[in-house]
Amino acid sequence: MAAHGSALSNYLKKVLLFGGGALCLIAVFAAVWSRVGRQTHTFTFRLGPPGTEVAAADLRRAGQVLQGRLAALRREFRLGACAVRALPQDRVEMTFTCDGDPTEPVAWLTLQGKAEFRLLHPQDDVLERAGPEGLGPDYEVKVYRERRYLHVRLNEMRVVEHRYAVEREPVLTVGEFAGVTMDAVGLKKNVVLTFRFKEADARAFAATTALHAGRWMALLIDGEMFFPPKRIESAVAGGSVQVSGFFRIPTQRRLARVLDCGSLPQPLVPVPDPGADAGG
Repeated sequence: MAAHGSALSNYLKKVLLFGGGALCLIAVFAAVWSRVGRQTHTFTFRLGPPGTEVAAADLRRAGQVLQGRLAALRREFRLGACAVRALPQDRVEMTFTCDGDPTEPVAWLTLQGKAEFRLLHPQDDVLERAGPEGLGPDYEVKVYRERRYLHVRLNEMRVVEHRYAVEREPVLTVGEFAGVTMDAVGLKKNVVLTFRFKEADARAFAATTALHAGRWMALLIDGEMFFPPKRIESAVAGGSVQVSGFFRIPTQRRLARVLDCGSLPQPLVPVPDPGADAGG
């Protein structure tokens, strides 16, 4: 009996040793594979369109915003070593390591973050009746792309486009929010984004919503609709505004994190060759 117990004990020890060794090998292989699959990418941008003067303070601010965004989105996109540095005159360089195509993280990192509040055409059916050509010079078409889950296929989504006639000129432009947060509420994960204004913008937003109560208004970020327009019920005071709905959580989470880091003083224009003069 004792001999049988000793043999069983030795067998279990061998199994544990073999299993532990196998786990170590798997961990080493995963670490090596991760390093092999990761690549370092360097991007150079001009701050503002060619021909515009760039203040040193704006260049420093752009570097700070990009550094903050890299930190905020690092886990989201599994970014490795990240660095930002200002180059002479009007350029900024951004370097990071990641798995696969860097196009999507670069698009989020370089979002300027300029917010515009625009009123919709007072006639809801103007696009159906007159078409885009009949809007006149004061309006343009903006598209909100809603992502819906298909009931027949698990976790598969389709995009439904909604077209709106919005005024070309914003009733209010916000260069930078004081803060932006996102929460997912309830079992069905209703997304709530809270935009906090700086003091002057808060007063302007309260006055704007009081003046246009009853109209529909859209919030555009860099000219893009991330959520559908909302009706202005009354003046919105208190220094913040909320947008809620069953939106795609990753998109809204990234938007909130990017805007919460601040906005860029001017748009970033890619420079393909850091050694070349992009203005020439």
